[in-house]
Amino acid sequence: MSKSTIAALLCALSLAAPVLAAPAQPASSTPVAPSAAVQVETVTRLPQTLTPDEFQYIGGRYNLDNGATLRFTQFHNKLYAQVAELPPTQVMMLGQNMFAAPDNSIKMTFQPDPSGFSTGVTVRYTTDKSMGETVAQN
Repeated sequence: MSKSTIAALLCALSLAAPVLAAPAQPASSTPVAPSAAVQVETVTRLPQTLTPDEFQYIGGRYNLDNGATLRFTQFHNKLYAQVAELPPTQVMMLGQNMFAAPDNSIKMTFQPDPSGFSTGVTVRYTTDKSMGETVAQN
């Protein structure tokens, strides 16, 4: 290749470099808003049970406003709720202060006292599918 051909190529490349390096622009002259940011939410798995130290604050017996009694117990690191005439039913932790049976026959939400001790509980339970859900609290 001759020196003049190489010089012409270098000149052409230097003129084209800014065009090649620039980001692609849409064909229209209308400004394009940047795409919305994607939010990624990290979900940490909640523990399946409470430690004995944590359980001491909410476990026990609760007399409910409808005359029924809720017994919330822990046996071999499993949680059980027994309300009214229902047999003890295993429940799992859904979130902070929220528990439910896998079949949703019992759902409990504890209302902790500012001192850390639970002073209240709301229980939703079904004793008979045809009767519907009962809501009680202490």
